[in-house]
Amino acid sequence: MAISRDARGGSRKDEHVALAEELRGEHAPAGVWDDIRFLHRSFPGLAVDDVDLSTTVCGRPWTAPFFINAMTGGSEKTALINADLARAAAATGVAMATGSASPALKDPALAHSFAVVREQAPEAFLFANVSPEMTVAQARDAVGFLSADALQIHVNPAQELVMPEGDRDFRGWPDRIGEIVDGVDVPVVVKEVGFGLSRASIAAVAEQGVHVIDVSGRGGTNFIDIENRRRDRQEFAYLSGWGQTAAECLLDPLHR
Repeated sequence: MAISRDARGGSRKDEHVALAEELRGEHAPAGVWDDIRFLHRSFPGLAVDDVDLSTTVCGRPWTAPFFINAMTGGSEKTALINADLARAAAATGVAMATGSASPALKDPALAHSFAVVREQAPEAFLFANVSPEMTVAQARDAVGFLSADALQIHVNPAQELVMPEGDRDFRGWPDRIGEIVDGVDVPVVVKEVGFGLSRASIAAVAEQGVHVIDVSGRGGTNFIDIENRRRDRQEFAYLSGWGQTAAECLLDPLHR
């Protein structure tokens, strides 16, 4: 059953949050990581005190390979969520990405729902987030909203197809991504939104000079399910299991 926009507070972003909570745990693929095992080493050759989780991402040091990935922004309700997430990032020293800046790029009055992240986490490594449909100027504006250290470009054709008001033309996305890479002054990450990136997709964006690829595989928030709940006709439940898991994405490029 479709859920009306009025019932969700008039904002697509608020609808997404409400539906993500409502659908949490539904249709999650069983055992996504159950077949993955750590390789045991009987001769590790180091002391426990030598263990170091620090790493480098986009040329910057991180204390651990964990971060708060893109979720939301673009409304009063989601501004509060972003503020809470930013405080958590500041307290734990992890990086954070915002959701798509598209709402603020269309209505500058909504920019505060993204800028609040930098206000609450002044020292954190932050990712801005745009779609490949944005212009270079818009990508720069998104970075400016929160003085971002890097820019995510999300690719989400499956979500767009099910979204009632979604895009239907995906031509030229790699070239658009390349233009943004060349036109912004921060490292660029290309990410999926929960459906994974195949070897061919990874190759297409790697050629454009992106700095990091985030496969964002199936198994978490399912935007096909979320967008399907927002529809009042032509339901797409049969696509609920669409996409590759992160493990499948990571193994795919190895099998050449």
